[in-house]
Amino acid sequence: MTTHGRLLARFCTTVLMVLALFPRPAVGISLTLRDVADPVPPGGTLTYLIKVNSEVNGGDGGTEVFCFNPLPECMTFPATCSIGSVACVGNSFTGYVCENALNDGADCGVGDPPVPDLTLCVPRNTGICDGGVNTGFPCSSNAECPGETFVCVHASNEGSFCGTGYPPQPEPGYCLANPTGICSAGPNFGLPCTAPHGEPTDECPPGEGGPAPESTVVTLPIPPQTTLISADNNGTSDGTAITWTVPFEPCAGTNGQSGAPPCPVLTASLMVDSATPIGSVIDSRVNGITVPDGQVAASRQETIVGNFKLSRFHLFYPNRRNRDRFTCGTRLTLNPGATVDLANELFRIQVDSAGVTVLDLGLEPGQVYQTAKNAWKFRSGEPGIKRLSIREIGPSYYRLDFRAARISLVSPPQRNVVLTLVLGDDVMSQPLYLLVSNGGRGFTCHQ
Repeated sequence: MTTHGRLLARFCTTVLMVLALFPRPAVGISLTLRDVADPVPPGGTLTYLIKVNSEVNGGDGGTEVFCFNPLPECMTFPATCSIGSVACVGNSFTGYVCENALNDGADCGVGDPPVPDLTLCVPRNTGICDGGVNTGFPCSSNAECPGETFVCVHASNEGSFCGTGYPPQPEPGYCLANPTGICSAGPNFGLPCTAPHGEPTDECPPGEGGPAPESTVVTLPIPPQTTLISADNNGTSDGTAITWTVPFEPCAGTNGQSGAPPCPVLTASLMVDSATPIGSVIDSRVNGITVPDGQVAASRQETIVGNFKLSRFHLFYPNRRNRDRFTCGTRLTLNPGATVDLANELFRIQVDSAGVTVLDLGLEPGQVYQTAKNAWKFRSGEPGIKRLSIREIGPSYYRLDFRAARISLVSPPQRNVVLTLVLGDDVMSQPLYLLVSNGGRGFTCHQ
């Protein structure tokens, strides 16, 4: 098979999964997965919500049929540290060896005949940055891979890198259009067609609708380094995945339906291993099938392990004495069992690099005042902390905005820094990696 043929086959496989959202009955079923809090600290509880959206289109049993052939796009994704998962591969005849491990090729079979024993394989603690300004360089966590990566989707070169320059920027011209698409439904469902995307064509004749499915089976694999605590709505687990069976019933889904009941929401809670490294990413994907039709959808969610998920982090060094500035915005999750009394506890924020304190600012108990049931603030016109805003958005889950101005900052000796936040007797720290900004007169960090 030619390279183009392999790429087209990959595209068709991907599109067939997407078109499962348009099953031959005029029924639309999709799954939406999201986490309740992001980040989640080591030893903390990761809670997922899964919304099962079930809609009947039209009501006449018909289906719109068209050629699925969207234009290619250069999509932006966060850069990641690609370490990979250790595996013990082989069979009982040839034996088992370690793969993607520090001891690659080592024997990991035990017994006669041998069975795989993954504990004999030593996991890697370093990988390679996939995208971002450090692409191709060694890394141990996502914090060491700042920036973004750019990947072709809906393209004949699906999955190819489409960034250019340094730091890289998206270049849509690197993504090649597919010469053909596939039929979205009808008797030729999945067969090639050459019409523009969304257009009806004789290559894709319409077909009659079938009966609605009886139920939807929802499966959520249990991510590595997590342990199931509970699953509602009679969710069951075999130790590797959680499974629910949801009776089909049209509900107020994505577009809403008059008079329809709310779509069901499934909940699963998992414990994050306390040894999980700060900066790791827990990647989860929920899958579903309809009974008796087939696959429905796949929804993905990534959650950072740690206390902080930054929306902004800037250190400014203007060419004027005592005019440095610092801004920080982050979502914050407390450590397991921690509680805070923000109006009556010490607040302190600190940035350190290679043993050097870059920033150290704080407020005494009572300086932060409560403005609403779940909101606290501090304002000042003096040099130092100018603005502090903290709002509770969920149990042990907060949004923090901070700004300091007319201060004197120490220049970080290294790009690697540690952000530390003190709330009373609770101390939370997380490593970060800085990028130079403002023509060399500042540093910034993104997650």
